[in-house]
Amino acid sequence: MKSRMPIVKKRQSYFCVFLAVILLMQTVSYSFAGEAGAESNKEEGPDDQYLIDNPGFETGDLTGWEVVEGEAFSDASVSSDSTYWDGIPFNQEGTYHLWGALNDGDGRTGILKSSVFTLGGTGEINFLIGGGHLPDQYVALVRADDGEELIRQNNERFNDSAGESYHRVLWDASEFLGEELRIKVVNGSTGGWAHINVDDFQVYHKPGGSDEEPLPEVVSHWKLNETEGALAEEVVSGQQDDVHYVFNDASDKPSTDPLWSQGISEGSLLFDGFSTWIERDAADMKELNSTFSIEAWVAPRSYEWGNGGKPSAIINQHDAAKNEGFSLGMGRHGTWLFEAGLNGSWFTVEAEADMQLEKFQWSHIVASLERESRKMTLFLNGEKAGETIIPVEPRFMPSDEPLRIGKHNQPSEINGVFTANMFNGLMDEIVIHGMAFGETEAAEAYNSYTEHFDNGEHPEPEMDYDRSRYDGDRHRPQYHFISPEHWMNEPHAPFYFEGKYHIFYQHNPHGPYWNQIHWGHAVSDDMIHWEDMPVALAPDGGSVSPDGVWSGDAAIAPDGKPALLFTAGDDSKTPNQMVGLARSTFGENGDVNLPEWHMHDEPVTVQEEDLHADEGEIMFGQFRDPYVWEEDGTYYQLVSSGIKDEGEHVGGTALLYTSTDLYEWTYKGPFFTGDVQKYPATGHVWELPVFLPLKDEGGEDSGKHAFFINPWYDGYSEHDVKYVWHWIGEWDREENRFVPDHEEPRLFDYGEHFTGPSGFEDHDGRSVLFSIAQDRRSEQEHFDAGWAHNAGLPLELSLTDEGELGIAPIRELEGLRERKLISDRNVPAERLSRKLNRIEGDLLEIKLEVENIDADVFGLTLRQSEDGEEETLLYHRFEDDTFGIDRNRSSLDPDTRKGVHEGELSLEDGVLNLHVFLDRSMIEAYADGKRSITSRVYPTLDAMGVDVWTEGGDVNIRKFDIWELGSAYGETVPAMNADPEPIVPHKSLPNHTFQTGDLTGWEIIEGDAFQNAHVTNAANWGWGGDFNQAHTEVNPKHFHYWGHNGELGGDSLTGEMKSQNFVLGAEGKIDFLVAGGNDLERLYVALVRASDGEYLEKETGRNTEQYRRVHWDASDYVGEELYIKVADQHEGGFGHINLDDVNVQVDLQTEFDHEDLVIYYGTDQNCRPRGKPNQPGRPEQPGLPPCPKK
Repeated sequence: MKSRMPIVKKRQSYFCVFLAVILLMQTVSYSFAGEAGAESNKEEGPDDQYLIDNPGFETGDLTGWEVVEGEAFSDASVSSDSTYWDGIPFNQEGTYHLWGALNDGDGRTGILKSSVFTLGGTGEINFLIGGGHLPDQYVALVRADDGEELIRQNNERFNDSAGESYHRVLWDASEFLGEELRIKVVNGSTGGWAHINVDDFQVYHKPGGSDEEPLPEVVSHWKLNETEGALAEEVVSGQQDDVHYVFNDASDKPSTDPLWSQGISEGSLLFDGFSTWIERDAADMKELNSTFSIEAWVAPRSYEWGNGGKPSAIINQHDAAKNEGFSLGMGRHGTWLFEAGLNGSWFTVEAEADMQLEKFQWSHIVASLERESRKMTLFLNGEKAGETIIPVEPRFMPSDEPLRIGKHNQPSEINGVFTANMFNGLMDEIVIHGMAFGETEAAEAYNSYTEHFDNGEHPEPEMDYDRSRYDGDRHRPQYHFISPEHWMNEPHAPFYFEGKYHIFYQHNPHGPYWNQIHWGHAVSDDMIHWEDMPVALAPDGGSVSPDGVWSGDAAIAPDGKPALLFTAGDDSKTPNQMVGLARSTFGENGDVNLPEWHMHDEPVTVQEEDLHADEGEIMFGQFRDPYVWEEDGTYYQLVSSGIKDEGEHVGGTALLYTSTDLYEWTYKGPFFTGDVQKYPATGHVWELPVFLPLKDEGGEDSGKHAFFINPWYDGYSEHDVKYVWHWIGEWDREENRFVPDHEEPRLFDYGEHFTGPSGFEDHDGRSVLFSIAQDRRSEQEHFDAGWAHNAGLPLELSLTDEGELGIAPIRELEGLRERKLISDRNVPAERLSRKLNRIEGDLLEIKLEVENIDADVFGLTLRQSEDGEEETLLYHRFEDDTFGIDRNRSSLDPDTRKGVHEGELSLEDGVLNLHVFLDRSMIEAYADGKRSITSRVYPTLDAMGVDVWTEGGDVNIRKFDIWELGSAYGETVPAMNADPEPIVPHKSLPNHTFQTGDLTGWEIIEGDAFQNAHVTNAANWGWGGDFNQAHTEVNPKHFHYWGHNGELGGDSLTGEMKSQNFVLGAEGKIDFLVAGGNDLERLYVALVRASDGEYLEKETGRNTEQYRRVHWDASDYVGEELYIKVADQHEGGFGHINLDDVNVQVDLQTEFDHEDLVIYYGTDQNCRPRGKPNQPGRPEQPGLPPCPKK
């Protein structure tokens, strides 16, 4: 698994540098920048005495400034970088700014002062500040003659996720008018964040007048009372605005409306956090001026992490880089703020710390901008929540960006598909007023609603996560444990208390992607039928875990009540991982569902430096995933880590701690350490350690334990997120060590989807193991589905007579059985196959016992479509004792991962026992009680068939039982029927999916960016995740064009490539996979008309190596001669483009060079006969699509 908690370090994104456009200084009377923008080489003028030299460092150095002492400030501190880390903008003014982190700024101190100026004009001074927030890092206004500090300011808005970014500070220094002054910049600290950033000191402002026309009293009003449909009416104009939502046009389920709910008075709209927003073009909006207010009711459901240092947008129409427009949004942990572009600069007012937006509560908010009073003001539930002074004679700068509700105008991208900075929760009654709100108006607006509330209390917002949102989903499991919505990862911390089983899980409530991790929670009577509880633990700004609540475990504390131990993420600390503790409120309310938990104020286990280990040096900062058990009043805690020796990895380890109260822990040493040099697949760090006692086959204590780990790799590994390893051995309590019976690790599960183990010993002595079943889908597929991942089935563990791990699905699963479909005994495979012709289902349990007579192979065909176009094969090869699954024909979708996975399974007396579970996309198979395969399949057709088959002989099927299973979450909703589109006959481009392993069939126009060596079948790019290239029968080795080849020159190469010319045919559909850099002008795939070179369509990457599929409707160009052009004219970071599986509906009469590399679709030409692979008499020709149905 990926490291979920890397140590945060400062990163500088030099390849993203661009030069910001310098704003033209206005000379009219309402100018804000005015003469203050002049630099040290300005011509002498009448206002010169009021200005400082080089106020924005636009000379590129410290010209005009004096270094008073120290080395923190020098010419090397002045930077033109516009972004830092992963592209987060500084938001500086102009090109240059003083970035205190440069030149080892965190390790140096110093004082810098400006030239002398006479304070004139209005007496207002403003500037940009960023960086750290230590007490002796500040900007001061000082008298020139005696150096007295008159006003002082540090970066009071510092946050660790975007601390380098600037915000503007405004001083009213009018009491010092006429005095000679200086600006002083001080950095008096060293260490983390011990630097200060400054820019754009504006010290002189002339007074002026206003020429703005007043706005109407109500500019816009969205009542959000629709309750259905995908339109929201703005009642002032009567315009219907689109409500964007992922399931407006769903792919794997029936399309459904956006999520409407009960509101403050009538309806409201639930924003799901990743796909819901309202948008209106700027041309359809009344342009605002310097006096307006925004009013809304909001009820947040979760807080974002704050990617890019940007808020989750409530309503916005802005471009902060241009200092234009406005934004009202919610920041981290419930903070909220109003931002506006005024006089060419960006101003912000943030709510006070005690006036945050609470989750799961309705809040009435008002943000007001008033020219006359020079104030930006916030009001919460009728009370002032924040205020800031804005410039003299403020002039609001409108933006031509679209107005958006619920989505940021310039959101941060996540994995090239998702956009962060979106609102998650309910909104109602959104109003833009053409007037300013003061305390009286805000209170009146609030009271106009509350006077209609019962007892004046806000109604309870109705926004629970709802499983019915996915009804009819063709792939979403129905009886496996799964989060009610969005993203989940490993279940953990299972325990039994007061008659209830509890399970927790890693969860992102904001969307189906990895980010802002919470602990989801569910309860059950049987570990199968689960009831969703509120989120148990969430990142909180005032807690030990502000930056994510990661995996952990549970224990019953000495007082007999449960406690949770979790990995607390705090990026302000080094290391940023420690163990926290939480307790439920059971003692106060007696609720056995334990819906409420509270974190302890301090971490209970913190990694110390230089912990002792005989094997070498314990990796500092790799410290997570506590696992806890209790014996005889002593609690034992395992924590994930790894060991190095003189810089070389030794292996993963689990660190052992002991305690008597769960609060105070003592380090005992490594519990057990791996050998990554000998067994590289076991990883450098062992995440998610699990330690469980084993009973023997008779149900008696064996004296043995099983120890499980999930490997993490320090860098790229072909083994990443694929394996769980285990050892069986003895627990030496005296030495606090685990002693394995065997050196070689044993693989748990032969599939590539079983990861993330957790477990517990339940109240009746069973050792039960949970897991996460990774879905292995692309980020685009996660977005389209709206959910990601689910748990595997709970498994009971034991020790076999052969000393191996015994595995069996828990007996409670029998409660899912609704109807037995077949029960047969001692039947040949051929006869049973005929009976199975009438059996269909995607929620099935199958148990069988097979005695081999003389067969080489016995197999089950699962999720089989008509004529075997799609099917998955589960098999055992008697000849070499191999148990496996073949998914190569599991789906016609080229973006679905496929493959063959198998491992050793020796049989006793030639008898095979199989226990198989089908749950939509899930396939779990258990063989002989000691081997398992967990896998996923995603058919595109109605693949419901089941069959049995043999090769090379026959078997006797002693027992065969099959049941139809029901949902664990209420009445079973059938999957949506497939609706495949008929294939209009057409042909492909030659080598359209690079199946030859080179660029045969493509033409190089110019340059060296497109070479045969760029075609690869690598599945992973080496420093991150999977490409998710196409998996097709045409290209079984999965070749694709990867534009980055370090040996050839990497991103420095440029060039252009094209397909052969073709006549577009059929319906004019074109689709392809694209990835790489995001630059539509220099990196792109284009559809080009051959006759005149006109670009008809164009697409680029999204700064990620992972592919996404692009679809073009080119039906307007059917019959025209065209070509596909691929261009790379970008030499900087991410200066490459990736391409795969270019599907063009080419007219059948088009003639190509390399016609042998052309594939025909919907014709009898160059296709394979339909049939089942691996069965006698049914031939297969790999590499070709199936022939049309007769």
